[in-house]
Amino acid sequence: MTLAKVQRPLFEETKEDSSDNEDGHVKDGIKDLVVLPDLMRLSHYMELAAIGLPREEIFRIWLAMNELLLNEQYTIEKIRFWGQIIGISSNYYIVETDLLEEEREESESDEESCDQNPSKTSATYIDDGYYDEEVPAPDWKAPAVIPTEPHGTGANTKTYFICNEPGMEWMRLPLVTPAQISCARKIRKFLTGDLDALVVSNPPFPGKECNYLRAQIARISSGTLISGPYITPGVLSV
Repeated sequence: MTLAKVQRPLFEETKEDSSDNEDGHVKDGIKDLVVLPDLMRLSHYMELAAIGLPREEIFRIWLAMNELLLNEQYTIEKIRFWGQIIGISSNYYIVETDLLEEEREESESDEESCDQNPSKTSATYIDDGYYDEEVPAPDWKAPAVIPTEPHGTGANTKTYFICNEPGMEWMRLPLVTPAQISCARKIRKFLTGDLDALVVSNPPFPGKECNYLRAQIARISSGTLISGPYITPGVLSV
């Protein structure tokens, strides 16, 4: 019953759909130019290969993508269904988008400023008592932090939205950092379905499950990308 109540709005006709006023669901005339992918057609081809999701689930995903497209909070230029990732308590439905007007997010995290350099002189206690001795400072320096790539470039070229079930609220995943991608290569963790869950691992992962999910999406997307087009005589171009 709970899932039915969540997905019921997907099948209801909204005021924007029934109104003859074009300004009801179009923002700056952009959303009329965005075409949803034909998921049912793609699902048919997937069924021929005995892979993919059920047709009913694909249709609900298509309706949920339409809701995201009509969301006035984001100006989406392109949208496609990226896939589904299974979690322990709930799953992730992932949508890949291109935002026409990128919102500038602060890439710098709120870190407490503190002196990381040890003092050259420290006090040492021994069994005989207290004395002052000059201790040399260590030569080790922390490696330079690679800055996060801004929106529209590198690993953050696309913007990803997720939901646990079609009909639930779409949540935007944060930007991915090089440190998160590097650490995600070294660990294996089950996803729980909770974006705020802690990622307990060795080496420690710099972020929560939402960051770990975004890092794995970046790895999968880059690993399955076909570059092109290549045109060679006598060879089928991609």
